[in-house]
This record gives sequence, C-alpha cells and structure tokens, in this order.
Amino acid sequence: MKALKIKRGNFFGVAYSADGRYLLSGNSGRHLRFWDLATFEERLHLALPHDARSGSLTFYLNGPRLVLGETVWDLTRAWEHLRETVGSKRPGKPAGDLWARIALENQPRAPLLADGATGESLLGVIFHYNRDDRSKGRMWDRQGRFQRAFDLPGLSWRPPALHPATGRLAGSVGHGALLIDLKSGKTAHTLVHTTVPNVLRFSPDGQRLAVAAGRCVWLWDVETGELLSRFPAFRCHAEGLAFHPGGNFLVAGSREGEVRVWDVRDGKQVAAFDWEIGAVHALAFAPDGMTIAAAGHNGSVMVWDFE
Repeated sequence: MKALKIKRGNFFGVAYSADGRYLLSGNSGRHLRFWDLATFEERLHLALPHDARSGSLTFYLNGPRLVLGETVWDLTRAWEHLRETVGSKRPGKPAGDLWARIALENQPRAPLLADGATGESLLGVIFHYNRDDRSKGRMWDRQGRFQRAFDLPGLSWRPPALHPATGRLAGSVGHGALLIDLKSGKTAHTLVHTTVPNVLRFSPDGQRLAVAAGRCVWLWDVETGELLSRFPAFRCHAEGLAFHPGGNFLVAGSREGEVRVWDVRDGKQVAAFDWEIGAVHALAFAPDGMTIAAAGHNGSVMVWDFE
C-alpha cells in the first residue's frame, strides 16, 4: 500500500496508463499529475486552461486522450515528454504546452460527456437539456468530428455510462436508471432504485451494470434487467465505482472514505478499508488487475495490491 499526497487540494479522478506504469490523477478541477508507479514519485504536473475545470466526476483515459468533465484533451506530448526523461527524478520544464484540446464539432452549450469512451471510432455521447426538457445525444469520432445526433429520454444531470462494444447506454432518471440501445434508440429496461442514481458503471464485457444510488450499490443484469445483488449500505453516499478488468470483482467508495470490494459472482464482500483520506471520489484498477487506486478528497491517492 502506498499513499500519493499533495499539500493542497483534493483528488477527483484517477486512471492508469495502458502499460500500467503510470497513474494519472486529477485534482482541484483542472490539474493533472503523472505518478511513476515504479518509484511512487510525481513525474509531471500540468495545469490545463481554466475552462477545462471538471464539472462532473467524468475522468476517463483512453490512450493519449483524456475525457475531463465537459472537455477532451490529447496528452500525446505529455507521454512523449515522460518517455524522453526516463531516469531523471523530475523532468525538466518543457518548452510549450504538453496538451492539446480536441475540439468537438457542433458541440452544444454545457455538454456532459459519457464515461467509457472506448473504441476506434466512438469518442462518447453528450447530453444536454433543451426547452422541452428532453435530453439529446450526440456522437463524435476520436478526432472530434461530429457523427450524428438523436433524441433520448429526459435523463437526470448525472454522468451516464457507455459501453460502445455492446451499443448500450445507461443513464439516471428520477429514482431509476434507463438501459438504452443506441442502435434502435429504444429503452431496453428501466431499473428502479430507492433513490437517485449517482454513478453508473458497466462491467468490462457489458453484461452487468453497477449503480451507486444513495448509500447502496446495486448490480443489474444488462440483458434481462434482473437485480443480481444489492450490496450492504455505506454510512454515507456511495460515489466511486470500478470493475476489475476480469469483471468478477467490483470496488466502491463512499463520501465518508470507506472502500469495499465484492465478488460479483456470489455477492460476498472480500475486503473493506478506511484510510481516512476523506470522500473517495474515484477508483481505478490497473490494466493487469493487480493494484487499485482510490482518489481521496483530503489530497491523497491510495494505491494498494489487490489480492
């Protein structure tokens, strides 16, 4: 177990690089920090423009591209800079910016990007409300070129979840979550919870949907809409969710700092932690599933072995 700390600010997002060597964290709205997991040292700190401030908990890394709140950034030059300075304790100050904003064509005002922007051609789906209070969906390719727009039910203002491989979208509405087939535009299932869903995550294979709603975490079968498990309540609202790359384990964190891990095959809890790092805003598994990172509100990221 290792704690990565900063003197001021809070962490709201964490993501591993594809090779698992680095951990990228987001703190205080628009600051990015690159941590070398071989030494657990901060190797690079970037401050994006003020309009990049995260307005949601969306923090998703796909290769060199980072989805941050309402914006998308190409970090190719940042990763190249790290490779070029391997062996130095801290990279020297680079010339110019190490990031580039990806402009989305036909971007509406106040968009909300979906989490799970994977795939070769699909960057994500953005929602907003128009005058008749119905959400609209928009799709772009990975270069930000506009592809299509479509109507969606009136989803709540929460980051939706997207699984491009299955063409499924999950979004919160009232005390429920809608499972929508993007190809047909039809709602496959309405999943009813006791309170408003806050965070939604698909399993890697897209067959399960985890929903943090209030103090509980719910696990649903995507094909049938059947409730598979309702995990015991936290003392405070659940906020961070992440599936193990193999899909058999789910980790969740709460606003009070608790972290729990469950085996989704039998619904049993296999681990519980409380490191007093404040609210756990985000969680991420390493690509090989060997470690987990938790972003804490009190300026700490915890990285620990998953056994």
